[in-house]
Amino acid sequence: MLIHRRAIRAKASLAAALVATALASAAFAQTVAPMSFDRNLYADLLGRHTHAVGDVAGTRVDYVALARDPSFRRLLDGLAAAAEPTRRDERLAFWIDAYNVLAMDVVARHQPVASIRDVGSLLRPVWKRDAGVVAGAVRRLDE
Repeated sequence: MLIHRRAIRAKASLAAALVATALASAAFAQTVAPMSFDRNLYADLLGRHTHAVGDVAGTRVDYVALARDPSFRRLLDGLAAAAEPTRRDERLAFWIDAYNVLAMDVVARHQPVASIRDVGSLLRPVWKRDAGVVAGAVRRLDE
């Protein structure tokens, strides 16, 4: 039971961090040159597919609805086609967003799971598996 509670808290914490990061990135995107990765679409998707809950995390992602949303596929395609920014601050925001989007996609593709860790195994953890394409290259979550 304790492990299940920790998994729920970890998942909820990830969801809350994703929402905060996306909103900050969308605000930051207003000041930088446009890229193929649409931060406004990202923020919109999180706004539509997250909801407040009354626990420590405060936010949950509806991964099933997210996976079914055609806009999520557009977001993933944009991430795959995006060019990595050259400015350090833009690059940092880009890679934080890329990690979060790939993590959400991994969970969405493997529903139902209690935690992203459930996608992997002891010998091949989720962090060491291909998660998706970013800037034209296949990436893992441990990069």
